[in-house]
Amino acid sequence: MIEVLTDTRREVLASIAGYTREHGYPPSLREIASATGLSATTADYHLRRLANSGYLRRAYGRSRSLVLTDLGTAVTL
Repeated sequence: MIEVLTDTRREVLASIAGYTREHGYPPSLREIASATGLSATTADYHLRRLANSGYLRRAYGRSRSLVLTDLGTAVTL
């Protein structure tokens, strides 16, 4: 189910897209938390919501496995 994005979730998506463009691989949870000013727990909550809504894919238990979907990429443009 696609949900309307909050400003915080847009910021999380933008930080993932920017970091990935700059480094060639996705950021870690701690890097996302640091870039957005969130705690790691709160950043993880937003990542789960974004994944459940179809804005990104992630492999649980794997580091740096975040991939923006077409929907997530469209939001960050």
